[in-house]
Amino acid sequence: MLYNLKSKIYNIFNNRTSFLSNTFMQYLMTLATYVFPLITFPYFTRILEPKTYGVITFITATMTYLQLLVDFGFNLSATKDIAENQTDEKYIGVVLGTVTEAKMFLLLLSFVIYSVLIFNIPLLKKNILLSYLYFGPIILSVWIPDYLFRGIEQMGMITVRFVASKTVATVLTFVLVLSPKDVMWIPILNILASLITVALTWYQIKKRLKINIYFVTIHTVKEKLQESFIYFVSSFATTAYGAINTVMIGVLALPAEQIAYWGVSYTLITAAQFVFYPVINSLYPHMAARRDFDLVKMILKLFMPAIIVTTIAVFYFAAPIILFFSGKNYAEAVPVFRAMLFVLVFSFPAMVIGFPVLGVIGKVKQTTTTTILSGIFHVVGLFLLAFVGKFTVVNIAILRSCTEGMLLGTRMTLLVRYRSCFFTAHTKTNRAKLSA
Repeated sequence: MLYNLKSKIYNIFNNRTSFLSNTFMQYLMTLATYVFPLITFPYFTRILEPKTYGVITFITATMTYLQLLVDFGFNLSATKDIAENQTDEKYIGVVLGTVTEAKMFLLLLSFVIYSVLIFNIPLLKKNILLSYLYFGPIILSVWIPDYLFRGIEQMGMITVRFVASKTVATVLTFVLVLSPKDVMWIPILNILASLITVALTWYQIKKRLKINIYFVTIHTVKEKLQESFIYFVSSFATTAYGAINTVMIGVLALPAEQIAYWGVSYTLITAAQFVFYPVINSLYPHMAARRDFDLVKMILKLFMPAIIVTTIAVFYFAAPIILFFSGKNYAEAVPVFRAMLFVLVFSFPAMVIGFPVLGVIGKVKQTTTTTILSGIFHVVGLFLLAFVGKFTVVNIAILRSCTEGMLLGTRMTLLVRYRSCFFTAHTKTNRAKLSA
């Protein structure tokens, strides 16, 4: 039986070296993206104290929305465009120029929106310099085209730059951030890491890939924005039941300590999800280029049992986990963390079924609809909790898990409805390979 399982795994992954290589590199990059902050996380919770950490949690949540606006779904739409035209350097250069121009316009818009928020939300206005410093990495993100490397399935090129920049920022954090008075160094070091990333990225684009950037007309930029809008809506709706929780907690003036308890739990859940993102990010361009549905089945069979068992174990040991990472001042975060753990069980299959499966067979609008419906469900739930006087971080965590379950359920419904399309797409891909 064990031999048969090994044989099936070998057959499913054989001749998929680009997927395996890019998944491995995605893990290394995600390690830098999530684990480095996880290293500093217990340090911040102790050095900065709950009140200051709560302020940072709120600003970071606000940055999530602004970054989402600047990205505008290009990590999906531009990745797909490049994945389907991997050998056309001129086309890739045009996509690069078009997206960069679009992001510059969106950056200006996001800055105006953020300035309005700063002068109308007391928590931001009281920490105005810190708030604007946190906007620095978003400015630099315009010149970090990760969609390019995902599309050409060469994630190894950006792994080195991520590890280098995050290592520098993390080491300097322990040297420079010694008390709540040093909180300004956190966004400054993030800006430094982004500057290193930009420099290494464009060295790789120009010197190694030898891809030139071609700027286009405003009309072309407008068309690209319209094309990517549906992807933006999907990404925004997904984030709506993520970071909006923190934003509403701040707007409704819950104590900063409550924001900190939410931030601690949300940070740990997000860190746990780092296991998912490399697979999804590698699977999406792989599926866009090859429609490899057998691989999807094997991934779900391999991951889901491990995710369920791990979630049960973490639920049982939640208290020591919170105390280990955050310290005794965050014991009240334990029920919040437990309530949010079910997000891990629902989110991975929902991600796999989403754009890597439904998206590549042309069901982008339908996939986005599931995200919007879940987002509406979550936002309505938040307002209902506030209306009935039950707006607590524990109830918000329960709602968050329910929302993820709804997202999975609606996407599974689409999976059943359009199951005939998978065979059609798979057949067309095989014919294209034979004709080539």
